[in-house]
Amino acid sequence: MNNFVLQNREVLSDQNYIRKADPNSNYWLDLSRNRISGFIDRFNEGFNIIIAGDKDTEGDFFVIPFAEIKKVLTNDCLSNDKEGRTRWVGRIKNFQLKINNSDVVMDLSPFYGNPRKLSLEEPEEEMSTHDELTNETEENEYAIQNRTIELEVRQKQSVFRRNVLKNFNNRCCLTGITEEPLLIASHIVPWSKRIDSRLDPGNGLCLSPLYDKLFDRGFITFENDLRVRTTAFDGSLSIPLQRILEQLESGEVRATQPINKNIGIDYLEYHRDTIFIH
Repeated sequence: MNNFVLQNREVLSDQNYIRKADPNSNYWLDLSRNRISGFIDRFNEGFNIIIAGDKDTEGDFFVIPFAEIKKVLTNDCLSNDKEGRTRWVGRIKNFQLKINNSDVVMDLSPFYGNPRKLSLEEPEEEMSTHDELTNETEENEYAIQNRTIELEVRQKQSVFRRNVLKNFNNRCCLTGITEEPLLIASHIVPWSKRIDSRLDPGNGLCLSPLYDKLFDRGFITFENDLRVRTTAFDGSLSIPLQRILEQLESGEVRATQPINKNIGIDYLEYHRDTIFIH
């Protein structure tokens, strides 16, 4: 078991309401009204609801402050089961939380794989001097911060890759290659440019390494119907590269269509206007 939350569940459960959800069933989850009422009595709104996913994936969890999620936990959306339990039931699909009987959809992407909102009490160690204590504390804080950021980014990129490959049936959308080590989830709008598009599978194309580089560097782009467009040839391009582009240059080459999530037209327009070499 590698999941950070499940590994530390005993410590975290005192101040956080933790639920386990299976990623293979779109993170089906239930939240007990009685349990939440108990946390409110103890902490007011100062607690998190944590949804832990795959037990073998370190950062597959959502840490959601109750103050953020309470807007979708309304009394008219409560479910009563055969055992008399009163609870909210819902699913998380593509980072969107949908509670049964509610029209409200909550974006959980800001809360995914984010251990910054978690705190684990570490045992205190005796220090010989105040300076040693201060230095070690600072070093630990930097180490924890760097580890947290690294974990958060890596897990989000991993989820993005999984969803993009699934969207194209685990095939390069231009070549049909199916060998997973040779498949890359290429962001259309780069990760660094727009926060809201980082995890959207509609912002990704499944490409083999060569075409990923050509796309990333602006030598090729895609029209809204996913027809390939190439940069203009000139003397600065090597003959081998020109030959590769010539195979695409006719305008007849088109990427295979995604099967789950349509590619965002605004993402493609951004790539053509900003990254593509005209």
